[in-house]
Amino acid sequence: MGKIFDAAPPVRPKTWRHGLPLLAAYAIIGPIPTAVGRWLFAPELREVADALQDNEIALRLTALWTPVTGLFYLSGLLVGITVWVAYQWWPPRERVAALSLALVGLLVLIGLLGWPTSNVASDRVSILESASPQGRVHFPCGSWVLQQPDALGGRQPVETVAISGFSCKTVTTYQGYLQVATQNVPATLSPVEAKTPEGAEISSRFVAAQYDDVIVIAASERLSSDADQVFGLGARDRSQRWHFQCDKSHPRTLTIRFARVPAGEDPASGHVTLGEKKPLVVVGCGEKPIRLDPNTGKKV
Repeated sequence: MGKIFDAAPPVRPKTWRHGLPLLAAYAIIGPIPTAVGRWLFAPELREVADALQDNEIALRLTALWTPVTGLFYLSGLLVGITVWVAYQWWPPRERVAALSLALVGLLVLIGLLGWPTSNVASDRVSILESASPQGRVHFPCGSWVLQQPDALGGRQPVETVAISGFSCKTVTTYQGYLQVATQNVPATLSPVEAKTPEGAEISSRFVAAQYDDVIVIAASERLSSDADQVFGLGARDRSQRWHFQCDKSHPRTLTIRFARVPAGEDPASGHVTLGEKKPLVVVGCGEKPIRLDPNTGKKV
């Protein structure tokens, strides 16, 4: 029995090469140390990333790939190196003093790097939850920021409407970067060309106006992109409230003007009031202009 144990080969002493291939693989597969760094120093950013995974139109990965992602990777890589040094250190043997010093230094370095990483990640969370992606993210057909009702105060997430899709027929609302509603309409919303009933050019890319909880927006089914119909959409749920269209039996270019828009006058967007006493959408298909209630689309 003793001879059997005596014949067993001796355990080779641990060297610095032990575990090094695993550490190299850990470093090369970037998403793994990045996830470790995010888990340690930005758990709230992980929660936002999970929420954004429900976005169907855009912005699904904006919490995963951010300006702070490099810091997450570096933090996670240092954690991996620390684990490898600890593996080398235990059980204590030769060079224990040097390994102990390296282990303490790595822990201090992780702490020093983790503090600014957490702060930057917290700022990024605030942007993703509250700020508008307009100007930071490219929407192929354009976007605009909704006016906030005064009753909501200034702490509510900014709401952004984005137009997307192959023919620019998809309307999506975001609170911060989180998609909250989307709706497809049967006509192109951008680019659309139109004039006011008085003959003034509307130069804005969107021929639209927001009346509190309703967005009134002109659309086109024509190859020329001339406006020929108007939709009233719920500003936040994207539901279609009403629809007005020029008579197809006598195809004519639609004219439109937005009177008493709550955001104020903007001639470039067709937001012009000419004596109207209340909010109205003034439209025409070549004949006498028709006045529509912006909330219901009914003639007034």
